Amino acid sequence: MRLLLFITALLLPISAPAFAQKPTKQDRKAALLTVEEAESRIEVRGTDPLDPLTIVSSQPFLKYRGADKFLRAMIDKKSGAVVYQLYLFSVTPKDALKPRLLTYLVGDTPEQSEVDRIDFDVKCSRYGCTYYEDSIAEFPREHLDIMAAGAVPGINEVASMKIFGQTTTGYPMKLLKTEIAGFLNVVDRQLSRMSGQ
Repeated sequence: MRLLLFITALLLPISAPAFAQKPTKQDRKAALLTVEEAESRIEVRGTDPLDPLTIVSSQPFLKYRGADKFLRAMIDKKSGAVVYQLYLFSVTPKDALKPRLLTYLVGDTPEQSEVDRIDFDVKCSRYGCTYYEDSIAEFPREHLDIMAAGAVPGINEVASMKIFGQTTTGYPMKLLKTEIAGFLNVVDRQLSRMSGQ
């Protein structure tokens, strides 16, 4: 299990999640991709007729070592209902993050979503412990559409978010608009195929 989102945070405390870091060379390369190029990095699973769900994931868009963040859509093949999620895999030293809340901007309007921790593990050595947590937060489709609007390549073309854990300190994260737009295009193609259009 892993999770998606591109992050630019400069002066974070040492206990910050490993996904909150300065942009890497890989991040900068991903920022130059067009929406069409981003689409080619989106994964689709569950295409067998016997699979109850089709899962569209942007996990392959920008893979991180250790911690990760990505968008995921769960499409119910019977009803056509879609659940849109941010999947977050965090790695933290010292203390568990215990994610609870995700805040994000839709245009200039702040919105929020509850975060559910779905998996947890801890590994300790004589030097201390490291905490591994998988969490999800849901988005309304219309919020993602607004965040992806006008998507063009660029390191500053991002949707801004913040994850809050057991403390009041929030950790900033960013998703590239091209990643969001490419992800939504792939979801829409899957929905069109299911409806026979």
